[in-house]
Amino acid sequence: MLKRFLFKHVFIQLFQIYFKLNLKPTPFDLTEKKGIVLAPHPDDESIGMGGTLALYPKQLDVVCLSSGQKVKHPFSSHLEESIRKVELKNALSLSGIETFHCLEIPDQEILTHYARFKTLDFSDADLIFLPNMLDQHPDHKAVAWLLFRYFQDFPNKIKPTLQIAFYEVWNALALPNAFVDVSAVVETKRAMINAHASQVASKAYAEKILGLNAYRGLLKNVDYAEAFSVVDLPTFQIMVSTMGFLQ
Repeated sequence: MLKRFLFKHVFIQLFQIYFKLNLKPTPFDLTEKKGIVLAPHPDDESIGMGGTLALYPKQLDVVCLSSGQKVKHPFSSHLEESIRKVELKNALSLSGIETFHCLEIPDQEILTHYARFKTLDFSDADLIFLPNMLDQHPDHKAVAWLLFRYFQDFPNKIKPTLQIAFYEVWNALALPNAFVDVSAVVETKRAMINAHASQVASKAYAEKILGLNAYRGLLKNVDYAEAFSVVDLPTFQIMVSTMGFLQ
């Protein structure tokens, strides 16, 4: 039942939107841009776009929505939060980014904490980066919905030329249209991912995601590339409105 609903009411509409876009894979140059990277959890930023962060540390700010702590025993939750924030700091330092902001929302509760999310300031941003909104993690989907609400509530606090860039974590983007050649910094990206030691202890994130980056490089004839789907603000709003079932 759910699969039928998703196919009829979400996927078909999303593909109709995508087909109207320029889907030619083009280089993504951020030199003259100001971007904000929204990471649902510590490690999403490194997995999804660690190479881009390493290439453009002065152009990008990172906001981590959750410190990655799950609400279990109060002591273990606090310990996990501290560990993951240190890992995030270490990973970002490898990219050249020394500061970041964390909203400290509990893991898997991002959708219900709009009050914290709306305190963010996007007024100077030319680009906002977030995970693929069809990623198979509830917190990753939630970021798109919170951003959608923010744009509705504060239309005067964003640039009319703002672009939204989806990056890849758990699910590959169906139709990426922008690529960053990260071949020169691929070992930096590997180190950034591995800096999240508590996470890579159970999953070989670096090996898997760099395999995806190598595959993405085929489209641009480079060794490694990070892929993005970049859309303008009106298109983003239409795309997220098809996902009203998240409300």
